Order: sequence, then structure tokens, then C-alpha cells
Amino acid sequence: MVMRMIVNRVLHPVGHGAFFTEQFYDCQTGENVMNVVYDCGVRSNQPLLEQEIDGAFARSNRPHVDFLFISHLDKDHVSGIKY
Repeated sequence: MVMRMIVNRVLHPVGHGAFFTEQFYDCQTGENVMNVVYDCGVRSNQPLLEQEIDGAFARSNRPHVDFLFISHLDKDHVSGIKY
């Protein structure tokens, strides 16, 4: 069985550049099946990172991150991992 999905990708500017969040939806049911974050760092404003991630998934039936991808280990890409 093949599951067709729609992806909603959002670019979040957080002061050093940006990070992405993605929500994957089942085309048949419209249900959110997965939430993804790509990178999660900021240089100075941690509350902004938290606000952006919370806001990205707040209206979802899955208000959590399922997968976190880190492109490389520079501080401005990893400083929000704990959150």
C-alpha cells in the first residue's frame, strides 16, 4: 500500500539565518502523520526558537517533533537541541 502525503514546509527566520519545520499529511484522511525540524539553533534569542517551534505545531493533532535533522554541528545549528 502506498501512502500519498502532502508536505507543509515553513522557513523560520530566527536571527542567524533560518530553520525549517515540516508537517506531513496523509492525502486520504488529512491527518498530520509526522512533524520534522531541520536544524534548531539561534545565536542569542532562545525564546524566539521555542516560540517558532511551538507555533509551527500548535494547531496540529501532533504538537511534538517526531524527527530532528541537524545539518552540521555549528552552534547556530544545534543550540536549541535541548529544547
